[in-house]
Amino acid sequence: FKSEETIFFALCKLKGTKESELVLKIEIPVYKLQRRKNLRFHPSEKQNCTISFPSENKAYAEYKPNDLSASGFSLLLEEAEAHKFQKGTSFTGVKINFAQISTNCTCSVAGVFKKSAPKETDGEFFKVGFEFHKLAPAMEHEIARAAYAYTQRIYSRKL
Repeated sequence: FKSEETIFFALCKLKGTKESELVLKIEIPVYKLQRRKNLRFHPSEKQNCTISFPSENKAYAEYKPNDLSASGFSLLLEEAEAHKFQKGTSFTGVKINFAQISTNCTCSVAGVFKKSAPKETDGEFFKVGFEFHKLAPAMEHEIARAAYAYTQRIYSRKL
């Protein structure tokens, strides 16, 4: 069910009907689905996803995204790396490789959030969220298709 812009998922029991409306009892727990324009997922090693930013010396700094969607991606970075990405900063000539497709795009930093360190590491980490601009339609379609397949595997189960 949906309330304003938030989508929720819960098991319900039908209690009856009232004219043309259903009367439901919502069971606990209630899950809030993703609040984004597009579904996001964590790319697998098999999908070979990399994001590369151009630098001053014409070399590219390559990263593996933490998550990916048709509208953007995030990177999980140590503090020393995260300071390079300030909210609102725009980057052109960014290379994205995903599922044997490669294209350039423009993206901007949507937010920078402090995160707990991954289990095997120490120090402070930051999740840096990016929004795509001018992403090639073929790449957008391939990412959306992969996100849908990933989400379907998680939320689907046999009855």
